[in-house]
Amino acid sequence: MQTRYGAIQCFKGENNQWRDLIISSHFFFVNLLDLLNKLKWDKKYDFSKVRIWYVSRGEANDLSCVNGNEIKNIGKFLETKDGGYIPIHRIVRIEYEGKEVWKR
Repeated sequence: MQTRYGAIQCFKGENNQWRDLIISSHFFFVNLLDLLNKLKWDKKYDFSKVRIWYVSRGEANDLSCVNGNEIKNIGKFLETKDGGYIPIHRIVRIEYEGKEVWKR
């Protein structure tokens, strides 16, 4: 079933295989680190088209965002090229090409 949100390939832990996950208005649990690494390293995706929204105390609505091309490393923290760190647990939404593909 195809939706207006499209499909993105995500990790499914049951069989340790990559599978297509249809994104709809109902979001499925997807391991955040697996998704970020898939978007960064898989040649089918352009990481510069990723926008990551995260809780940032003191910002408007306590939210801020960073584009994929500003991310240097992915781990327990996202390390940005300017030397900043974003804790993974603060990420609340990921967009790809302007479409929401993951939400906490």
